[in-house]
Amino acid sequence: MSEMIYLPVDRLHPHPDNPRKDLGDLSELADSIKANGIFQNLTVVVDDLTSTISDFTVIIGHRRLAAAKMAGLTEVPCVIAEMDQREQVQTMLLENMQRSDLTVYEQAQGFQMMLNLGATVEEIAQKSGFSGTTIRRRVKLLDLDPKEFKNSAERGATLFDYMELDKINDQKEKNKLLKVIGTSDFKAKLEKALNDQKKAARLAYIEETLSTFAKKVEAPADVREWSYVAGPDYWSDTPIEIPEDAKTREYMYILQPWGCKLYRKKDKADLDAEAARDAAWKESRDRSKAREAAVKEVSDRCLKLRRDFVMNLSATACKKLISAATAQLLISGVAFDISLDGDDLELLCPSLKTDEDFDPENLTIDQIIKALGSSEQTIVRLAYQSVEPGDGYYRSWGEYEYAENEALDMCYAFLDKLGYEISEEEKAFQNGTHEIFQTGVEQK
Repeated sequence: MSEMIYLPVDRLHPHPDNPRKDLGDLSELADSIKANGIFQNLTVVVDDLTSTISDFTVIIGHRRLAAAKMAGLTEVPCVIAEMDQREQVQTMLLENMQRSDLTVYEQAQGFQMMLNLGATVEEIAQKSGFSGTTIRRRVKLLDLDPKEFKNSAERGATLFDYMELDKINDQKEKNKLLKVIGTSDFKAKLEKALNDQKKAARLAYIEETLSTFAKKVEAPADVREWSYVAGPDYWSDTPIEIPEDAKTREYMYILQPWGCKLYRKKDKADLDAEAARDAAWKESRDRSKAREAAVKEVSDRCLKLRRDFVMNLSATACKKLISAATAQLLISGVAFDISLDGDDLELLCPSLKTDEDFDPENLTIDQIIKALGSSEQTIVRLAYQSVEPGDGYYRSWGEYEYAENEALDMCYAFLDKLGYEISEEEKAFQNGTHEIFQTGVEQK
């Protein structure tokens, strides 16, 4: 082993290939050296073996040398070693790694430098303690934009961040993400990039598969000549099945923002089936319209019976019913949040119909007072209107089948308090036994 000697600091120079570029804050180390001296020697190599008075290059101890200069030392303890260039780089790299002094960027540069000097990945792994996979991944990072890679490492980007970045295939996209790696925006932008990458891969798969049997078009000349077959999207992983008749039938596809549409050229069988479906649809539509008209006719007839009863109640009768009406108004106010429109006002105050100045949007209190007539009648009518749903016992779609109607049941319960006698047709309509629900025959 070489003996330790003291060498002048002005003859010691930092190694140009030192993997650690930033020596960090040296003030604390300089104060310690000034007070106590240097406890651990530097390792150096001779710059020029043919020179009488040689300069030396530092292999181990770059921070100690810089701190010693700050502390005012003129010479420092050194051990002169004999190493070739590869051994020098390897020694510096391992020494810094053992102290966790290197950033990911500096590690990558150090590994690449050793590879450039002829070392194999296996040799570096054996001496550094890093796995071959890790070494290859670090070196691969050097394909990234050097400036942005260095900046990201200085921002504190973790090894996990770089592993996540490696999921992106496109080098340009990786360099874009390098600008935000190590920040709070990285994960969000990475997810978007991964989604875009998945979409691009799916699109490539769709086009590659469909192009084997279908023609890509911007838009069909006449879409009525084609039958829609499928619409593979860009986000699912569902495989595309090639139709059994792909070799005998004409297919085309159109790309869309969400995926694509696949069509097949119609033949006679398709046209016949389409005509049959259209005919069936029209028949169903006409039957539904006829049934709707028939059911609504019964509903409107029952509505008229209810409304006429209330409108024909005398003022004297309404005085006796004012308590029931008030109670219903309170219930309706809570349950239905009562609101009125112009049609409601005409019902409550029939004389408004003859008022040429009647305007529901600009109605005045004086107009209402003039049209009220008996306040008791108005309150009873208002209570009725608050609970009248205006429809009947049916579903307002499809075949207009029977359906319960709790709101209308409440209306009939209130009318019963007013003395209303429900007709047999209304009872049948209410319990679903009406002929219109049994046969669908339009009632007259």
